[in-house]
Amino acid sequence: MRIHWRMAGTAFLALFMAVVAGCGSGCSVTSSGKEYRLRDPQEFRAYGRRWTLTFLERTDSEYYFFGITAGGAPRYRSLLYLVPEDGKRIELHDRIFALQRDGSVKRVRDCCGNYESGSVPVFQVNDQLVMHVRAAPDKVTDCAAYGANPSRSGTALFFGRFDPGSQRVVLDSFFPGLRSGDQDTPTRSPDDYYRLLYQNRLPLNCQ
Repeated sequence: MRIHWRMAGTAFLALFMAVVAGCGSGCSVTSSGKEYRLRDPQEFRAYGRRWTLTFLERTDSEYYFFGITAGGAPRYRSLLYLVPEDGKRIELHDRIFALQRDGSVKRVRDCCGNYESGSVPVFQVNDQLVMHVRAAPDKVTDCAAYGANPSRSGTALFFGRFDPGSQRVVLDSFFPGLRSGDQDTPTRSPDDYYRLLYQNRLPLNCQ
């Protein structure tokens, strides 16, 4: 048994030294963890059919190596799955894009990790599904968001409609701030609140 432990220790040390040698000045290794449901699934009736939205969070373990120093920390990612009643699951968190100045669109990564308690990032307006994303403007688009009132964290609120044909969301508008008359409205549900913000949206200025 003592020999087995010695062999295992030698193998671990060899693996550690190989990782350190391969990292050079520094690198990280991520191992996938478990997925947890953040909220109950939400159903919508839009585009002539029923949709189910599931909001999950995945916890990964990320290990850092800097020379002979190693460390680790949990890494969280929010996952949005949208499923039509007659189709397969859409990984909506990987299907979010933003309009750019040259008319192209750029993928928005790590979109869904900053939501208020009780908030679902998708709500319905008439027969359409709309998504809101709070992020730093320079991480989303090179278009201007004139009049935007960023939060203390330097983020702004962007909106985009889901297109069932391309199965993606393109962020093309933003919330500049409520008008004085709208700030005195009574307490609203989260969906009604974001509908109000959506009604006050402005298009991104990409001139």
